[in-house]
Amino acid sequence: MISAQQLDLQEISSTACKHLNFEEGKIMNYPLMKMNKEGTLLRPQHTYYSDEYAQAMCDLHLSDVVIEDDKGKLKLRYRLHAKHPHTIEGAMAYSILCPKCHHHLKQVGRSLSYHDLGLYACPFCDKI
Repeated sequence: MISAQQLDLQEISSTACKHLNFEEGKIMNYPLMKMNKEGTLLRPQHTYYSDEYAQAMCDLHLSDVVIEDDKGKLKLRYRLHAKHPHTIEGAMAYSILCPKCHHHLKQVGRSLSYHDLGLYACPFCDKI
């Protein structure tokens, strides 16, 4: 039997996924393609890679992260992941395009580890 609290969480999760144009329970992974000779301008590619496959096959990739802001509104963010360890300075050298609108993402959160790098947001998509 499902409790009222569990039902509310399932309903909120389902509503959040629909609002943010997610398939329910499906978090996207975006392999990043280098767009300049320095390898610092990165463009995401749309795929249906699992987390495990993206980690094993991609040098760099983004994954969707849904967060709740101070006002209780759900926001879509992207976490940068690296196959090979990166320093903080190395991770900040990248300029990444938004998977949805192709404007430049802005780093809004710090690295979690040498492989789970900064958290990014799209200023343009946040305004919509």
